Amino acid sequence: PQQPVMVEVTAILYCQEETCLYTFPVRAVPREKTAAETLADKISSWISAENEKEGSQTVRLPEHIGRTDIHWKEKTTDRSVLIVFLGFAGAACILLQEKETKKKEESKRQQQMLLDYPEIVSKLSLLLGAGMNLTLAWEKIAFDYRDKRQKQAVGIRYAYEEMLVALYEIQEGVGELQAIENYGERCGLSAYRKLASLIIQNIRKGAKEMQKLLEEEEREAFEARKARAKKAGEEAGTKLMLPMILMLILVLVILIVPAGLSLDLVG
Repeated sequence: PQQPVMVEVTAILYCQEETCLYTFPVRAVPREKTAAETLADKISSWISAENEKEGSQTVRLPEHIGRTDIHWKEKTTDRSVLIVFLGFAGAACILLQEKETKKKEESKRQQQMLLDYPEIVSKLSLLLGAGMNLTLAWEKIAFDYRDKRQKQAVGIRYAYEEMLVALYEIQEGVGELQAIENYGERCGLSAYRKLASLIIQNIRKGAKEMQKLLEEEEREAFEARKARAKKAGEEAGTKLMLPMILMLILVLVILIVPAGLSLDLVG
């Protein structure tokens, strides 16, 4: 109770077959509150009284309760740890996204270079058969690509771009063998390293069967290209299975549901 009150307590005693009823009054008093609870009650009473005032748009908070000074401040939530955590999480997501983007771009670059490899080998073989040496054939292929790029007749082709870089290195004084070796390393694919190795071997030893080697390499490159195209077609077919299954389910639903509704109407 909030205030002392008188209450009546009834007790029933049992002993074998005898029963006695006792009734007596008891004075119930509130639990003695601590100093903090008493202060909180007084503050709550003050604020309630302020809220009940009519015509006032503000509530005046007490500065003193008895001999106790009251200091007020707005309750705030410390979110610095959460903000730091979100910052680190956001930075990690950005780094992962950039890494994934670079990975996709590199994969796209390698796929394009693998597609262009048979064509480059074929052009080199054709020009060698026409009587050019390797250096002139390389220069012609690279400059033809540069002219087409300047005329916007073709998009960027990374393998040909690397051929231009190798040609510029030679023009700037880098050794021809080193420039061709750098070309194979920049391309980063075993096929282009093999091509660079064949060209270096031809330049060093003057291999007379270079055209024959290039023709064999051309056949292998086209076979590898066909195998990759076949694999890509199989993967595309596998990816189309789920949409086809969903379309089949949709068609079945379109056919079965109206039939079921018509049967219910007939019944």
